[in-house]
Amino acid sequence: MIPVHLFCIPYAGGSAASYYKWKSRLSDRLRLHPLEMAGRGLKSKQPFYESLDHAATELCEEVIRTIGQEEEYILFGHSMGSLLAFELYYKLRSAGYKEPVHLFVSGGKAPHFDRRPIVHDKPLEEFREYVLGYDEASRVVFEDEQLLKYFEPVLRSDFKLVELYRFSAKARRVGCPMTVFTGTRDQSLTREEVLAWKEHGGCGVRIHSVDGGHFFINDHSDSIIQQINEAASPLDIG
Repeated sequence: MIPVHLFCIPYAGGSAASYYKWKSRLSDRLRLHPLEMAGRGLKSKQPFYESLDHAATELCEEVIRTIGQEEEYILFGHSMGSLLAFELYYKLRSAGYKEPVHLFVSGGKAPHFDRRPIVHDKPLEEFREYVLGYDEASRVVFEDEQLLKYFEPVLRSDFKLVELYRFSAKARRVGCPMTVFTGTRDQSLTREEVLAWKEHGGCGVRIHSVDGGHFFINDHSDSIIQQINEAASPLDIG
């Protein structure tokens, strides 16, 4: 059985740890590789990235250290991670890697859309209200002094990466199947911004709605994992 390597990229403020709970529900064929961002988890002592391109370059180097050019792999990213997965796809292809089995982008607008408003450098109260617009569960971070001390720089850095990202036209569309996950009650995205991912796919793009808000990934991961398992099934790969 040919293994398929699954590389997962977290959302803003998140870490690789959020994906480890998926492991028991993934098919035997999949090898899980959560990619950690600088400034948190096992990379907590590393300085934050200067740009989203810098982050994608560092993650690309990590993938290259993990698998060979001809091995099978899948990319998955949620929210900020969707942009990173998209850019990582192109960096791996430029490095001579084969097409992924599948590219999954989740909870994020198509890359060519504007990223305003800019809030990463706003006063704490204004920044807080914007973050809470994504998920009220984040309120505990802003109400706990120790949590805030740790997470505020992480959140500001991640928001900066996304807000200052500028899409550059690609010479070719994504050459593998793509699935776009979107929350049915995600107020951070418009339907137009989600459907526009189809402009970047050259091998079929499927839009899959999942019940929930922006962080449906935490409450309805079974649906997402099922789609990933099916993409890695023997019917799709020799």
